[in-house]
Amino acid sequence: MGISGFVLTMMQQEYMKFKSHMAQDFSTFACNPETKTLITQLQLIKPEPYLLVHLEGPKKSGKKHLVRGWLSHHDINREMEEQYICDATALDNDPEAVFHVLTRAWHEGHVIFLLSYPAGTERLKALADVRSRINGGVSLRIPPPCDLTLTVIIMRELQIHGMQIADHDMQYLLRRMPRDAQTAVTIGRYLADYMARTNKKLTKDVLFTALSQNQ
Repeated sequence: MGISGFVLTMMQQEYMKFKSHMAQDFSTFACNPETKTLITQLQLIKPEPYLLVHLEGPKKSGKKHLVRGWLSHHDINREMEEQYICDATALDNDPEAVFHVLTRAWHEGHVIFLLSYPAGTERLKALADVRSRINGGVSLRIPPPCDLTLTVIIMRELQIHGMQIADHDMQYLLRRMPRDAQTAVTIGRYLADYMARTNKKLTKDVLFTALSQNQ
């Protein structure tokens, strides 16, 4: 069985739910054993009382997807997500601005998810008040996606439309694409759209064009 067949079987058995419009919850987060452990840890976190959960990962690694999965797990309306998220990047990694958001959550008595990538974390920790909050909370790290995770994401986007990709085409993409989840989503959607519009098989030129969508 090739990698595509293996991954498709694993997706059907474990965590993928194919829908035309997939909700951002834990079931639709493409993961390997390490990130599945991360999801288990998140499921154990209660909305109250106050707790700082520092979720760190590379850019476009699915940090907000995981928080939205946590919201769904606790039946919290997505319209409330801003109350639970402190996106350091959106705040230009300004430690003072981040501290203000964390303090508000502390006064309100609920969990707050601090989202950052490694370089941003270092800037945040330059402020002692933020550093002490992070050190006193729960720190979880999203690892960069492995080949299996990227394969799952691309195949999922194709499978939604009843399409597949050959093993050799997948290997061509994996050897050349950036290592982030959002790139895999973009490539998968581009290929699905191409196949739906043209009803043609994938060629190297099409794969090359898909790779260029993120450049």
